[in-house]
Amino acid sequence: MVEMTHLTWLTSGGGAQPPDRLVSTLVTHRSPHFTAAVTTDVGLDYNDAAELAYDAIVATLRELTEMSTLERPGHRRRPKVPATSQRP
Repeated sequence: MVEMTHLTWLTSGGGAQPPDRLVSTLVTHRSPHFTAAVTTDVGLDYNDAAELAYDAIVATLRELTEMSTLERPGHRRRPKVPATSQRP
């Protein structure tokens, strides 16, 4: 799991060490205990658990890589452009 976290962080443009928040998010959501909780406590199936895990990991990764990019010297934040379907 540690190797997966490092690879995920590096391929997303992060630095040498992934942030603790990414490690904990990835490990937690890839755990069979997460899937068991989703299936027994929420009543969804394992495919739904996989989607929830994926969404949480990607959201955390996006937030952290954006924060990492903003911390680089000389970086200017670009304004967010709405998706095509949301444009008037």
